[in-house]
Amino acid sequence: MGTVIPKHALEHVDNSLFSHIIQRNPGATVALLDWNGMGKNKQKILEMIDETDLEVIKL
Repeated sequence: MGTVIPKHALEHVDNSLFSHIIQRNPGATVALLDWNGMGKNKQKILEMIDETDLEVIKL
């Protein structure tokens, strides 16, 4: 299990919050993304994930 970020909160995720989430989930190996539900924040979140070693799984 890890951190779940609801769609309405995605616009508030910045690099600082994302770094905090990553630090709180040190065993994470994948990022599960509700691909169709991410809306306009999809690119921003993908760019943050790309800076990690997480595998992206699109749901």
